[in-house]
Amino acid sequence: MAQSGEQPNEATVPRPADSHRSIPTPFLMKTYRLVDDPSLNDIISWNEDGT
Repeated sequence: MAQSGEQPNEATVPRPADSHRSIPTPFLMKTYRLVDDPSLNDIISWNEDGT
């Protein structure tokens, strides 16, 4: 039985701050380094417009 002010079967909702990172993931950091490495331009590089 629920106590006063509580609803029965109330689920716990995670806070948004718990699921967000303030730094890029290692995968994104490595991808950026690969694309930004001039020695790999024949394999992978940014477009001429920088995207």
